Amino acid sequence: METSSTITNLHVALVYNLKRNPHQEEEAEFDSQTTIDAILSTIIELGYKNVFPIEADKNLVENLLKYQIDVVFNIAEGLEKRSRESQVPAICDLLDIEHTGSDTTALAITHDKILAKRLLIQDNILTPKYIVYNGKSLPRETISSLRFPVIIKPSHEGSSKGIDNLSVVDTIEEFETVVVTKWKAFQQPILCEEYIVGQEYTIAVLGDENSDLNDLQIIGPMEVSWKTTDKYPIYTYQYKLSLTYFSSTCPVKFDNEEQMANVCMFAKRVFVSLGCRDVCRIDFRIDNEGSIYFLELNGIPGIAPNFSDLPVMANKCGISYKTVIERILTPSVNRYIKKKLTKTQ
Repeated sequence: METSSTITNLHVALVYNLKRNPHQEEEAEFDSQTTIDAILSTIIELGYKNVFPIEADKNLVENLLKYQIDVVFNIAEGLEKRSRESQVPAICDLLDIEHTGSDTTALAITHDKILAKRLLIQDNILTPKYIVYNGKSLPRETISSLRFPVIIKPSHEGSSKGIDNLSVVDTIEEFETVVVTKWKAFQQPILCEEYIVGQEYTIAVLGDENSDLNDLQIIGPMEVSWKTTDKYPIYTYQYKLSLTYFSSTCPVKFDNEEQMANVCMFAKRVFVSLGCRDVCRIDFRIDNEGSIYFLELNGIPGIAPNFSDLPVMANKCGISYKTVIERILTPSVNRYIKKKLTKTQ
């Protein structure tokens, strides 16, 4: 639907949160200036002439209006509160501006690990059995309903914040200690779920809100292999700061085509079930029996060149960074064009 004349005249904003201190956990989900510059230059390379970098701070509304923005390329994680990923989409809705990625509702759901699990369970999608700690002691019979080991993590954080080498516990005594520590540190519901022994993977799904399952595009999956001697290897916050703790294989070669088809269909079902659009990245594990378990979904996946999982997977699958940016941006441009045509009729 997009045309060269439309692209030339569109005012596109790259809306972001700038990572000023790469070692500060509070900014773990934010983007570096290098990433911001890479996305900006790629959007311009795609033919968009009016591209504006705008930080997602308290001046966001003023700046979106000032530059007469038509479409927002959204990579902003938001500031404070559990619904922070929905802040930019909500502002775009208020100002009638199209934006990339999932809408306000979907991002609020996917950023809440517990709510996302509940919805997927209703759609018969496997996810580890879990309980929730809300600051009040849990009966030991409730804790023992889980199969140990158990992984404990805050429910409203991204980029593995709150996940460390003590997050996986083997006993009820360890559980009771760690869960209180996490609660005191994050003051939010703590997700306690069975640790799935098996291989970990990540996969990306792309497609607009009108795509059926067959039209959705898959990038990956990518297999994560650990270089550590940890008893229960997991993506900790510290491990994500460096590429030295794990290696990746993409595209994955499963033992049979049926397993690959099952993985792709699993990812597409998660995408649709949680109301995603344009792009998402899904982490999952496959246990020793071949069952696929959803771990979590990133509705605003990182796109740092040569570092973030999505562009790394794309590169290993022969898809350029430019193509990734184009596939994320194009659906929002098409929504803008469709809306404009509707208003003129």
